[in-house]
Amino acid sequence: MNPSEVKRLIEEALYRAYEDTNRFSNLPPNEVHVTEITYCLRKAYYARMSQSKPPIDKVTILQLGRALHELIQKYVRNHEIHSELEVTYPFREITLHGTIDLLVDGTIIELKTVSKKPQNIYPHHYAQVNAYYHMLRDAGYDVSEPVYVVYINKRTGEVKIFSAIPAQNDFMVTLMRAYQLYNCLLQRRLPAPEPSHLCEYCEFRMECSLNGESK
Repeated sequence: MNPSEVKRLIEEALYRAYEDTNRFSNLPPNEVHVTEITYCLRKAYYARMSQSKPPIDKVTILQLGRALHELIQKYVRNHEIHSELEVTYPFREITLHGTIDLLVDGTIIELKTVSKKPQNIYPHHYAQVNAYYHMLRDAGYDVSEPVYVVYINKRTGEVKIFSAIPAQNDFMVTLMRAYQLYNCLLQRRLPAPEPSHLCEYCEFRMECSLNGESK
């Protein structure tokens, strides 16, 4: 094999892994995943409507993070554990989906790989674990407080852990964001941009700038 064939082999494998784990591509408008709506709704809309593949560098980063998730989930021992636990929550005309990284002895643990050490839990990650707490409790699981987000630095290997106390009011905000995305998808209406430092890493930043400034 020549270098270009090896490169194609690796990229095709990464894209197949991405397609196998992409939870949003085949969802109808009335089914929304928590991960979609805790970031930018405009990005979620573009991701749903786009027919193109994400760039290979983004796919590679996503799959490296997923590999680390799977490693940790596989080797947790001596606890009652659920990994990649799927849960749903009905709200108005929609169904909200969630996938919890780890539920260990009733404690929610969300794993995140990062390139730099956070000083606090990121708001979109708090929104995720907060939603998971309320969704699991509604589904009959015995879940405890606090919930945890574990950040693993890909460059240094440092592990940093933050805890949070779930709040019902914040869960209602997440539900309303899910309902907003549902209506935008039905009406093919572009949501307003939500400028943040994450815009720099968004694969849709060019489209976004053409339809209203992203920054």
